[in-house]
Amino acid sequence: MSRRSVSVPLLAVLTVAGLAAAVLAVAPHGPALVPAAALTTLDLSAANRRAPISGLYDWSKAGYRGGANLPGAAETNPDAACQITAAELASQYAVTPNDGADDSAGLQAAIDAIRTGCSRARATRSSP
Repeated sequence: MSRRSVSVPLLAVLTVAGLAAAVLAVAPHGPALVPAAALTTLDLSAANRRAPISGLYDWSKAGYRGGANLPGAAETNPDAACQITAAELASQYAVTPNDGADDSAGLQAAIDAIRTGCSRARATRSSP
């Protein structure tokens, strides 16, 4: 009788199955999705930008108002007509996050409604 009473392929399958069971027993039962906190302390000012590098395109004026700071609470328009909640986005403009649909048209319609509905006297103030 041979020393091997169990065939090599069967031994390999049993080893892999044992390792897989050990990994599954130790691994968590699904990813813990925790929403990240909003980044409110980012310094987006011009003072926090490096000098342009020769040969590379200068993108420092790209974005909000040519690189200006994002508006804070003092720059927002407090008028309720100039603010749209998430519920209003969903009900009036069919904007639903993570539904797999393209919400570009709904978001643009909401932006257009704020732009035309808000007072021109407060044109320099942003809507949240």
